[in-house]
Amino acid sequence: MTSQLVADPLARQQEWRHHLHRHPETAFTEIATADYLGGILAGLGYDVEHGLGGTGLVASLRRGDGIRSIGLRADMDALPITVTPGRVHGSRNPGAMHACGHDGHLAMALGAAALLCRRCSRSAFVRSARGVAAAHGAQAEVTYTHEFAPTVNDPGCADVAAAAARAVVGPDAVEADCEPIMPSEDFGVFGRHTSACFILIGNGASGEIGGTPLHSSDYDFNDAIRPTGSQVLAEIVRRELPEA
Repeated sequence: MTSQLVADPLARQQEWRHHLHRHPETAFTEIATADYLGGILAGLGYDVEHGLGGTGLVASLRRGDGIRSIGLRADMDALPITVTPGRVHGSRNPGAMHACGHDGHLAMALGAAALLCRRCSRSAFVRSARGVAAAHGAQAEVTYTHEFAPTVNDPGCADVAAAAARAVVGPDAVEADCEPIMPSEDFGVFGRHTSACFILIGNGASGEIGGTPLHSSDYDFNDAIRPTGSQVLAEIVRRELPEA
C-alpha cells in the first residue's frame, strides 16, 4: 500500500475511475481491465484470483481465523456504444464505453478495499503484494440460460445497508423502503446464492451531472458520489465484521 493511500485511501479513486472510463472492454473481453484491477488490489495486500467465468476476479483479505465473510461485487463490462466526444477521459476504445456506470462501481469498490486495507495495515495485517496473476488457459462452455432474475433485497442485509448509509450521509438522505423498479440487473442471480442487498446511491438528477440516462452515448458517472459510495460499502463491512 503506497504512502499516499495510507494517508488518504481515496486519493487515487478519480484516477482509477477515469482510467477505466478511458479503457472500456465489453463483456467477456475485460482482460486488461482485470489485470488493472488485480494489480491495484494486489498492491493493497489482497490475494487476487483471476479467471473466474473467463475474465472475472476475486480479491480476498483475511484477518484472524474466523469463518465469517462478506463480499463486495462490481461489474467490469462496458457497452458496445460509441461515446459522444468531448470529455478528457472519454473512451479510447472505439465502439465501447462505460455508459452504465460500471467504471464508477469499480472505483467505489477499490476505494472501499483501500479503506478496509488501511484499517488492517494499522493492525499490521497488510501482506506484501503478490503481483498480478494473468488469466490464461481458460475454457468456455456455452449454455442457454435465462440471464436475469428478480433482484429482491434480503431484509436483514437491507437493514444493515440502510444503517450504514445513515451513518455516512445522515438519516434524512436515506430511503430504506423504495418502490420496485423495472430495469434489468443480473445482481438478482447473485442474491439467489447468498443474502444480498442492492443499493441505489443517487448518481445525479435529470439535468445535473450524472443525471443522463444509463446506456446513452453521453453518459458519465458522477465523480462527486465516489467517496460516499466507498464509505457506505466500507461501513457495511465494518458493521458486519467489526474486526475488519
